[in-house]
Amino acid sequence: MSRTGGSGSRCTDVVAAALRLLVVVPVALGAQSSIVAEVGTAGFAGGAADTSAGGGAFRPYHLTTLGVTLQHRWRRIGLAAGALTSRADVAVDGSDVLVALKHQLRLLEIGAEASVLIARPGPAASLWALAGPLLDRWSPEGGERRQRVGGQVGATLEWSLGGRFSGSLRGAVALTPSAFEDAELPAGYQRRAMWRRSLAGGVCLRL
Repeated sequence: MSRTGGSGSRCTDVVAAALRLLVVVPVALGAQSSIVAEVGTAGFAGGAADTSAGGGAFRPYHLTTLGVTLQHRWRRIGLAAGALTSRADVAVDGSDVLVALKHQLRLLEIGAEASVLIARPGPAASLWALAGPLLDRWSPEGGERRQRVGGQVGATLEWSLGGRFSGSLRGAVALTPSAFEDAELPAGYQRRAMWRRSLAGGVCLRL
């Protein structure tokens, strides 16, 4: 299996430069900054599909995510940069049975996002819409790392917990290329783009 080449390195350089800008520039522009720690869960559709009449799927399965985000907010807009990590099983999901191999993948993801305030459900709550790019690094058990570039959209509900703390609930949908290489797939399967649905709760500390 070939290693990720120059294109992956260029993607990493671009994302790293964007993250540096997201950390430095908003502070200089007077943004309110905060750190968010989150725990969540994620599920995938896609990855690889059975091209026979069976119609099964081969996909990452059973993810519990841990993430941290540095976010900057003005009155109605925001910018953020963050990272998350997770271990993942790999599942062969047929029409009648699901077989999972435990702890086959590790995910490290970095991303950036822009957000817009869309509602204030209460005097101490706010609802934000968000969108941004993602860079995923998948590390298979006993295999070589690979990088995938994608994007996500979602929404975050935040509410005050008193003082400098607030709670958050985030839901998002992401689209990335398959985490797998062709040589890793069962016979008769072909790679497919992966849709990810995620839900995470967190605590935010205003800096």
